[in-house]
Amino acid sequence: MVADDGLPVTLTDRVTRLAKARARLAEVKDAVSGARYIWEQKHTDLLLNEAAAISELAAADQALRQAVVVWFTLTGETKPTTGVEVVQKTVLKYEDAPALEWAKGAGVALKLDAKTFEKIAPTLGLPFVTVSKEPSVRVATTLPLE
Repeated sequence: MVADDGLPVTLTDRVTRLAKARARLAEVKDAVSGARYIWEQKHTDLLLNEAAAISELAAADQALRQAVVVWFTLTGETKPTTGVEVVQKTVLKYEDAPALEWAKGAGVALKLDAKTFEKIAPTLGLPFVTVSKEPSVRVATTLPLE
């Protein structure tokens, strides 16, 4: 084998090159890990503040979504306030066995393709399928602070 520079290259040369590259990466990863550890020790308060902010965000998001679902249930309003919208998503509940039997009988499958089945099932009036609407809350990524 010949390298781009025209010099012969053996498989042993390539193995050695790979081994050196792996060793170099291990050294760099160790250095990054050590630097990260030192940085984390130095900035513990900042990292704790970040964790608290993440937790606060999750709690605020969950509380808003729950309140909007309650509001929607009581009023039917789909846009209760700026940056928040309720959309109805179709939810199907069915047992796989009768759905598969239907699919086989309809000649559409030997195996239940749930994605395709769930697209067409709401229009078929199948006795083993319950179709319902559930509210799903969408919150804009940019919300007014006041």
